[in-house]
Amino acid sequence: MAGTKISDLPSASALTGAELVPVVQSDVTKKTTVTDILASAGAGTVTSVNVSGGATGLTTSGGPITTSGTITLAGTLDVDNGGTGATTAANARTNLDVPSRSGSGASGTWSIDVTGNAGTVTNGVYTTGSYSNPSWITTLAGSKITGNISGNAAGLTSTLGTGTGGTGQTTYTNGQLLIGNASGSLSKATLTAGSNITITNGDGTITIAATGGGSGTVTSVNASGGTTGMTFSGGPITSSGTLTMAGTLAVANGGTNATTAANARINLLPSYTGNGGKVLAVNAGATDTEWISVGGSGTVTSVAVSGGSTGLTTSGGPITGAGTITLAGTLGTGYGGTGVTGTPTNGQLLVGNGTGYTLANITAGSGITVTNGSGTITIAATGGGSGTVTSVAVSGGTTGLTTSGGPITGAGTITIAGTLAVANGGTGVTSSSGANSVVLRDSNQNIAVNSVVENFTTITASGTPVVLTVSSAPSYLVSGSGGQTIQLPDATTLNNGVTYAFNNNQSSGAITVNNNSSTLIASIPSGAYVVITLLSNSTAAGTWDRHDQTPANVSWSTNTFDYPGSITSATWNGTVVATNRGGTGLSSFTSGGAVYASSTSVLTTGTLPVASGGTGLTSGTSGGVLYYSAAGTLASSSALAANALVVGGGAGTAPSTITTGTGVVTALGVNTGSAGAFVVNGGALGTPSSGTLTSCTGLPVSTGISGLGTNVATFLATPSSANLAAAVTDETGSGSLVFATSPTLTTPILGTPTSGNLSNCTADGTNSVGYRNIPQSGSDKTSSYTLATTDVGKFIGVGTSGSIVVPNSTFAAGDVVSIFNNTTGNVTITTNPTSSYIAGANTTKSSVTLATRGVATILFISGTVCVISGNVS
Repeated sequence: MAGTKISDLPSASALTGAELVPVVQSDVTKKTTVTDILASAGAGTVTSVNVSGGATGLTTSGGPITTSGTITLAGTLDVDNGGTGATTAANARTNLDVPSRSGSGASGTWSIDVTGNAGTVTNGVYTTGSYSNPSWITTLAGSKITGNISGNAAGLTSTLGTGTGGTGQTTYTNGQLLIGNASGSLSKATLTAGSNITITNGDGTITIAATGGGSGTVTSVNASGGTTGMTFSGGPITSSGTLTMAGTLAVANGGTNATTAANARINLLPSYTGNGGKVLAVNAGATDTEWISVGGSGTVTSVAVSGGSTGLTTSGGPITGAGTITLAGTLGTGYGGTGVTGTPTNGQLLVGNGTGYTLANITAGSGITVTNGSGTITIAATGGGSGTVTSVAVSGGTTGLTTSGGPITGAGTITIAGTLAVANGGTGVTSSSGANSVVLRDSNQNIAVNSVVENFTTITASGTPVVLTVSSAPSYLVSGSGGQTIQLPDATTLNNGVTYAFNNNQSSGAITVNNNSSTLIASIPSGAYVVITLLSNSTAAGTWDRHDQTPANVSWSTNTFDYPGSITSATWNGTVVATNRGGTGLSSFTSGGAVYASSTSVLTTGTLPVASGGTGLTSGTSGGVLYYSAAGTLASSSALAANALVVGGGAGTAPSTITTGTGVVTALGVNTGSAGAFVVNGGALGTPSSGTLTSCTGLPVSTGISGLGTNVATFLATPSSANLAAAVTDETGSGSLVFATSPTLTTPILGTPTSGNLSNCTADGTNSVGYRNIPQSGSDKTSSYTLATTDVGKFIGVGTSGSIVVPNSTFAAGDVVSIFNNTTGNVTITTNPTSSYIAGANTTKSSVTLATRGVATILFISGTVCVISGNVS
């Protein structure tokens, strides 16, 4: 079995001890037996196992175990062994001599060195802040305070981490333990059961038991505390004995690593070194605790107390040396008091009066006595049951019932009559008639009504199936398009005979109706109307019956059935359909014959006559042609000769053929004007292979010459400038033909000429080309003026009362306009471009000021960005 894995070997049966097992001794593989291995593992057999908590405070139960069983750990780990010796946080702090971390109502005593001398704060937590009335300080040695006390009382408001002696945890589930993790903190986890072990987590208990029915033999038991600081003695146990736990539980394992409360505080709290006179507080991040200094030094010079709006008053303050502050007044209802100052008499109660309480006794009404005692109130009825009923009457009120026989003053009977109204649980009627009445069946269980209107639901087709229930409406109209699936209700919830109607009003798409088991009952196409009836409700799927109704596009009367659609999958089993019913009136047809009207009301089958557009013939002469041998009669001529001319024979005579000259028949078969065709008078010559036109005249240019370009023939016929331009395909510009001497050009685009003289040219009819000066755009502006693109390259003069507006998204990059202030005052230039700058500055301006007789130049970087230079600010 070389190469076979151990896991692939078959399972062994019960061992006898004689089985051979390979072992390695001094790097040599040798054989031994199971018995020898067991013997070398330790002499004897463990017959009893027990566990003791020693002096740790922990206890065990369930031992000693002599066969199988569970040893359960309980108790509380003492401070001496790294525990807290307590089961609550408060008791743990007490055992470790750690003052309460709360504010008001805290207990314990904390030594504080405020100025270098010992002092105490009792029933409170000393921290930084500012207090005008630190009422929580009840005992503070004045001689130990030489400065001002400031700060805020603060408790431990976050979870104490392992770095400051805490656990970093706040809640636990049954059986969870604190276990050190790789980050140096503690994690909550339950013990994991290994092979043949079960772990039961209880409320404060962990029960560990061995499984396997007690099979096998424990030969040696020992225990180790690992790195927890705990130790065990008394092991290994090979027969019977007790494992005793000792040592000190390390901080990393949830202990204090100390045997005294003082050392526990040293191990769990931040270092004492260099922190004399400081107090313990939660750090700013609320992640740990730290030592902080008491803020400020000084002397309390005055103490006063105020009752505020509570209703309480104080006297004797402020105290500047020694004295007593006395509390008086009445605590108001808004602060948990009664607001009442008097002493209650017997039976008085606090009774709300709308704003507070009033002391008052219960007032006895008619037939009632109230007896007020010391701490008691006795209420009793008077009259002792005496009195006489002198009159009894009964009224039906608004119920519809009436009474008679009352009032009774001695003895008698009150009789009820009338009809109980619907509002009072009756029917309101005595028979099945009348508005708002109850419908009653007749003796045959029939109900007669004018109309029963069933609930009706309209559905817009969607991809979501509609599932009906017993409470769903019975009639459905489906609109829209695309199809709709509807599932019928559970048939067992319905009565047999119930019906559902489905009207498919979609433009396209079917209604798919399934039973409660999603089996198809009906697929209803667009425009159809189907009623489905439940025949059997014995199963949820039910047995359903489908009946298609007449669709909306069908009309039906006694003698008329009008249906514009197609009839498919139908067989006609009736008599011959007459012509006046849309049929042929025929039950058989002539093979190869036609069906034609032999009169206005009769169809006939057979050879189609001439009168009906046929030939009246069933055969003809091969090679012959049809001709009228008489009016209304066609006949077949004799066979005509091949390639001969056919000549008519006259009325009633068949056509025949005649002999022609050579090539005549061929020439007749060629189109006139084509090669080989006859030329007729006025006919076209076609395209002769050759010819001379010396004596020919009248050749039209427009139609007689081929190969000319578009519009060339038109120009040759009428040589105008416009016709020439139409005939030329690569011209530029438009207008008349130009010749060299003194032409007149209208708005020409010259491109880039190689040379030229523009000395006599102007740019705008007035100014020279290139502006050898900067022309003014119009006259000085004496009102608000908005720059235009026609101002580019010019200057704008501004006169008295004038101003300039620069528009946004109007000019292009590189456009320049200059502005001259031709006044003795400042001129405002409003700049609307998105980004308007003064040259040399990076601040966008919405307006600038042009100084008197100043010049400003506006350079446009784009339609929305401009830069202004010159005498502006």
